[in-house]
Amino acid sequence: MKKPPIKPIIKAGIVTDIHYGFDIKSKLGSKGPALMHAFEKDVALYMPDFIVDIGDRISGRNKTDDRRHMESLQQHFNRMAAPKVHITGNHDIRFLTRADNEAITGCPATSWCQDRGNFHFVFWNPEVTSDGTGLHVGAADLQWLKQNASVPCKKTILFSHTPLYHMDKIHWLAGWVERDREEGLAEVKRVLAQERWIIDGNYGSSLPLRIE
Repeated sequence: MKKPPIKPIIKAGIVTDIHYGFDIKSKLGSKGPALMHAFEKDVALYMPDFIVDIGDRISGRNKTDDRRHMESLQQHFNRMAAPKVHITGNHDIRFLTRADNEAITGCPATSWCQDRGNFHFVFWNPEVTSDGTGLHVGAADLQWLKQNASVPCKKTILFSHTPLYHMDKIHWLAGWVERDREEGLAEVKRVLAQERWIIDGNYGSSLPLRIE
């Protein structure tokens, strides 16, 4: 009996929200160098096919500090042999431009996609705005995602710093007033009841619902 072909496994090394440089509240950017050295060792050990940095490389203090910290961080990535993809986070473009990010990382800061084997990879870098309740995406970027999110006969894997449903927007009301817990869980369930959804966040109370 002829054996079916074995589909290749693609390994990705993923890192996100490094906030390299200085400490601000819970973002311990001063630990960035040590954590990135550890990540370099993991990459050398597991040899991923490519590396994806999902954004917020720095915390967004001012243009001078942000450039210096992002350039220092990029030295870690440059020592890794695997191809690198850098997603743009909201803090990355608080004071630096998308062109600044592209010049430092050598990676597009706009949305793009690429096929590899049986997979369709989408790297979504939308323009976002914030009104204190979370991040909001414009119609043009949503239309781009709709047109590029899938191709026939391939599995789509999407990388983005900006999910369509942001847990911060569910957890907090306007002015960063915390939403009632049961009301928040009900909102999460409403999102999960849809046929398709993209959501992120580290709120433990709703995590079992999202991974079941």
